[in-house]
Amino acid sequence: MAVELAKAKKEIQEFDAESDRRHKIAGLFCKAFERAVLLEPTEENVRIWAECTRMTPEEIADSAKEARELAEVFAAIAGILETLLPGGDGDAG
Repeated sequence: MAVELAKAKKEIQEFDAESDRRHKIAGLFCKAFERAVLLEPTEENVRIWAECTRMTPEEIADSAKEARELAEVFAAIAGILETLLPGGDGDAG
């Protein structure tokens, strides 16, 4: 009886850990989209950001590189999401 109880507790803990992991991932994606949608990438806004944060030319170059990498991340997300749509590659029926 004690062995079965211990096994059941372990299964519940594993389920809870997996649930926590999944919710953390979902939360991160929600936050990323919530923040990104607030950005208005106009030339004026980008200049204001660079000037107000006193970016050096090296920091500007690094930020440009990071922005391109983030664009690739969001493009990958879009591709995966499209597979979830009816008729997408991930459509099971």
